[in-house]
Order: sequence, then C-alpha cells, then structure tokens
Amino acid sequence: IYTIQEGALSIPISLSYRGGGVKLYELPGIIGKGWSLNAGATISRTVYGLPDEYNQGDLDGLQHLSTNEYALRNRILSQVVEANPSSFDDEDVVSQNAAFLRYEKGQLDFANDIFKFCGLGLSGTFIYDENGQITQSSSTIVNFIGHNGINTQCFTLRDKKHITYYFDENGTEMTHTPDPSDKIYVTDYVTDTIKYRSAWHITRMESIYGDYITFDYSEPIYRNQYTGYTQYYVHYTDNEAYFLNDKTKAEHNRHIYYERNLESIQCKSSIVKFHYDNTKCKLDSITVHRKDINTTCIKCYHFIYSEGNLSAINQIGSNNDIIKLYGFDYIESSLAPHFYGIDHCGYYNGKDNKTLMPELNIGMTYYKEADREPSEYY
Repeated sequence: IYTIQEGALSIPISLSYRGGGVKLYELPGIIGKGWSLNAGATISRTVYGLPDEYNQGDLDGLQHLSTNEYALRNRILSQVVEANPSSFDDEDVVSQNAAFLRYEKGQLDFANDIFKFCGLGLSGTFIYDENGQITQSSSTIVNFIGHNGINTQCFTLRDKKHITYYFDENGTEMTHTPDPSDKIYVTDYVTDTIKYRSAWHITRMESIYGDYITFDYSEPIYRNQYTGYTQYYVHYTDNEAYFLNDKTKAEHNRHIYYERNLESIQCKSSIVKFHYDNTKCKLDSITVHRKDINTTCIKCYHFIYSEGNLSAINQIGSNNDIIKLYGFDYIESSLAPHFYGIDHCGYYNGKDNKTLMPELNIGMTYYKEADREPSEYY
C-alpha cells in the first residue's frame, strides 16, 4: 500500500491473506478473517501449559519448579517414566510421585513457552532456559540488548546492520485465560484467570546514522472471546478414577484479550495514520500526511467490508474521486459456529462427532470415539 522512508530505514505497509483455510474458532483480525496488516514488527508468545514465569497459588510455571520437579520433567522428556503414577516402583521416581500428580492436574508447567519475532526483515524464535536466559534458534540474526530476564516488560533487538528495534511497555498486549487445572468453569475473570503478556509491538527503530521511526498504539482494548470447545480427562488420586473435564459451553472457554491497535507511524518528514470504526475492531482507512503546519493529507486508502470480510480497497483522490485498487471475492461457507466436527489442527472435517475425545483405554466410556482426522473436502 505504502512505504514510509527515513534515511536508511524503510517501513513497507502491506496486507497479506493466508489462503490455507480458516479454523473453526479462529478470531477475526482488524481486516477480517485470514487477513493481516503488515506494518512493523511484533514479538508474540505461545504459552504451553502455564506461562513460564507464573507463580500463584498451586500453579508453578517452568521458572519456579523445585529440584525434584525439574528432575521429573527431565525424566518425562527423556521418556524414562510411564504416564501412570500408580506404576512407579523405582525409588527415585516414587519420590517424585506428588510432583507427577500435580503435573497431571495442570498445576506444574514442564513446557517452554515459545517466543517469535517477525516483521521488517526480522524472523526468529527463542525460549527462556531454566536459568531464565534467552536461547535463540540457530537461524536468528539479532542480538538482545540489555535484557533482564523473563519478567521483562520490554525488548531491545539489534540486527547485523546495526539497526536497533525497541519493543517497550506502550506496545504490550495482555491475555487472561481460564485456569487449566480448574475443573469448574470460570465465574470471576478478575480472580479466576491466569494473566500474562502475550505480545510486544515495536515502538521505535533507529539506525546508526541517527535516523528513526516511531510507532504509536492505542490504549489496551478489551476483547472477550469464546475460543471453542475443550475436553480432557482428569485423574483423581483418591479412587484412581478419571473424570471427563467437559468445557463445551461459552462460559467455560472465554478468554480475555487486552489488545492494541496501531494508530500511527512517524518519521521526521511524514506520518501515516490508521483509522478504525467505532468498535475499534475494523480498520477503516489509512492516511498519509506531510509533517507541515497543516499536516497535509497526501494519500488516503479506504477499506470496504461485506459481511465482515474485506471486499475492496479504494484510494480517495484529492478531489474525493474514488479509485478502486483491489477487490476480493470469497467462497461462501455455511459452517455452523459450534460443533465437534473438528480435526486435530482446528479445521472443520465434516464428522458427526458427539465429543472431541478420541478413544482412550481408561476403563470408562462417555461418548462414541471422535474422528479428528483431517478431511480433503473441507
């Protein structure tokens, strides 16, 4: 759509569409489902189990495990023990029985969260090791500057061209998710949820020549979204029984997001502004301005939607004439919003399942076995 340039720095602003299909409970972005606005860079985080730094009540993230709990984690990752605490007969393993049961209940986190950064030519992943230090993927080409551990609110990255990228608190996003160990659905989203930082957006970039570009974001915007069905089995130690934790109602899996919308990108000579509708959920237009006394608008791009999908991008001329730049058509879908016909990756597979659970040999049958295999027809 447009490129903002300042000396050695360049910010291309573009849209991209992922044509690999839409997951059943995929949440729409600010340009609709499947679309992404590319205008900067983001560090995102995928939480596996609990947030690594989490330490509240009975829940301990990876960074707060005891020596015995770390030993059990290493045993499990090395596939030394069976996934059944009642089968423990080795003395070293028996000593970790309590930790195993806490892990099985979802109270211990044995998996690293994965952090990814992308945009502006940056691409890579990293994790925090058991000492709280960053371990990057082998393909990473950036250095982390002045980093102070997993509880940080900010990141500073520098690439091989000595361009520095700042991701500070003004660009962070928060997520609140239900307690995965709780067998009762959430009733109070202030006290019954796990809160963690889930994304960091770039707020400034600088070159060694003194060029800079800044990014401004909205205040956190509250989103309350249902994210689909969840079912899993929970082991009870008092009678060695299993319980189907059936969270298939909207109130069971409602996640809260505090997101930020990109509002402007500025350099010394120009500013690009992003305008949204009244709900703050849809990008309405992008305008480009000179940094003069009147902040003169030199370009305007307007986004048209039909049934929630992006249908056209128009350019508004100086005389308010409309130039249609792009138009988009979509294959119609009549998929129902909530059902169990979902494959392992979250896409609709057309199966008439009554549950999400595959067959498990645990001595109790609740529903017919679910077919979670993908289908070539959907």
